[in-house]
Amino acid sequence: MRIERLFNILLYLLNHQKVTAAQLSEVFQVSKRTIYRDIDTLSSSGVPLFTVLGVNGGIQLMENYRLNRFTFSEAEKNILIQSLNTQHTLIETDKATELVYKINLLQEGEQTSAFQVNFTEATLHRGSIERDVQNKLSAIQTAMSVGEKIQINYIAGDGTTTKRIVQPLELLLKDGSWYLSAYCELRKSQRLFKLTRIRSFEHLPLKNDYLSKDDLMVETPNLTTIELQFEKNQLGKLYDYFLEKEMSLCDTCINVRFKYDSRKNILPFLLMFGSNVKVIAPIALKNSYQDEVKKMNES
Repeated sequence: MRIERLFNILLYLLNHQKVTAAQLSEVFQVSKRTIYRDIDTLSSSGVPLFTVLGVNGGIQLMENYRLNRFTFSEAEKNILIQSLNTQHTLIETDKATELVYKINLLQEGEQTSAFQVNFTEATLHRGSIERDVQNKLSAIQTAMSVGEKIQINYIAGDGTTTKRIVQPLELLLKDGSWYLSAYCELRKSQRLFKLTRIRSFEHLPLKNDYLSKDDLMVETPNLTTIELQFEKNQLGKLYDYFLEKEMSLCDTCINVRFKYDSRKNILPFLLMFGSNVKVIAPIALKNSYQDEVKKMNES
């Protein structure tokens, strides 16, 4: 028990410039005499503590000890720089560039990197589309940082256009495209919006109705089991989407069984395989897939 208290006292001192024995006594629910004994124990263990007398006095750590505990190593600085460079590649921000510059100034000796990761082609967009998406990413980040809602004109996959007021929650890079996860006031629930389909938006004045994450309704996935059958020549492609344990290889085909959120539309994914896939279960999905294929053949 005492060892735990000694450790917690040290953490408390690291996070506070100066504290009195009375404060420590109240925080740790022991007498001031016990606190003084603990301080003596820490000092004899090599922790550079000293006591300042007087009205504004107290117990504190030597400043260089505090700095040493919170200074990043060269390897840690490199990791931070690589992470910031990655963020800047995906989402162009002046803040990331400025922070990389500041960390570089703190590096000692020759700057080295353990590894490099290139995300310059992380999306499926052409260059001109990517620049438009980057502008939207920057504007949405600004709204999120100050707690603003935005009003968007959104075009769904079927061409339907709606005007919505949304509260941005997070940005997602998914399947080669950027999405905005936001609380939609029109649908009264959390929704995903593809950034390329947000045709216009405007920042709305700050109000007091901005919902916290605790206030938002968190939708739990409604998982259902899907069974598919593929031609054997699709094996390489299947490893892009399924785990080995979800696949069963037969002499003439590949059977796949996996869980999927039934609230999401899986038909576009299935149509990507053309005639190389058959839906086995559930029956409702099998019928929907056959209807979609029939429409395509008739068009």
